[in-house]
Amino acid sequence: ERLNRELDTGDPAVQWLLDTTLVDVPLGLMDTLSENATLFESFGFQLENFGHGSYLIRGVPAVLVGASPQIALLELLEELDLGVNRMEVRDRLVSTLACHGSVRAGQNLVMEEMQALLRSLQECLQSNTCPHGRPTIIHWSKAYLEREFGRR
Repeated sequence: ERLNRELDTGDPAVQWLLDTTLVDVPLGLMDTLSENATLFESFGFQLENFGHGSYLIRGVPAVLVGASPQIALLELLEELDLGVNRMEVRDRLVSTLACHGSVRAGQNLVMEEMQALLRSLQECLQSNTCPHGRPTIIHWSKAYLEREFGRR
């Protein structure tokens, strides 16, 4: 939802990289990248052609901080290459970016990160599922917990 708001205002948060990252784009995806260069820029990707199918990633959408920009970029290119309906492109790309920028299973967080994550979730209009439809919140009633712990 935050990324959608940033895109709506035309000002996505960009995380500039101290060390550029090199990504080799497969030949079959080069045309897709060329045709959608402005789309990637509008999402916050700052790419520079490095020749022979290689690109330097100088900046990424801030949502990708801590994620692999190469993997995210290639997955987004593959999504576009599938010929996704133009009406769905933005939603699919936002979902993919949000997924790559999310907390992963087994990832350790400090208390401040956990609290910030919960505050962020409370601000969401659609907080019960992720962009792909997986649950983010599961409600267990007091009666359910009592029954599971043999208290009832």
